[in-house]
Amino acid sequence: MPLLKKNEDMAELVEGLRAHVDDHAAALAACQAMARLIAGEQAEKAAAIARAGGIEAVLAAGAKHAGSAQVAEQVCRVLVDLAYKSDDNKAAIAAAGGIEAVVRVMGEHQANAAVMQYACWALKN
Repeated sequence: MPLLKKNEDMAELVEGLRAHVDDHAAALAACQAMARLIAGEQAEKAAAIARAGGIEAVLAAGAKHAGSAQVAEQVCRVLVDLAYKSDDNKAAIAAAGGIEAVVRVMGEHQANAAVMQYACWALKN
């Protein structure tokens, strides 16, 4: 997947996730791309993803692939950075059921240290 730079590309990434949410590999790749793109000081990209419906899209991917620790880890990574960047995102994550989703992930993947680490950070943020 090419590195995306423009806000319009964030919307395309979110739309791609929505369109291919049933495909494990595609959902994982989209969540990984989002996590990578908004890591660090990428507040503008995080805002673009949130505006495009990225919160709901990653939560849908997490629900669809609940048994996948890889997807769960990436979903939590995305939520960590989205919540860290914005109080509005925190409220949107909570309203979309994100807190419950992260708690569910913790119950389903408690033996996976990476999932638990990102899930805890997501709840902290």
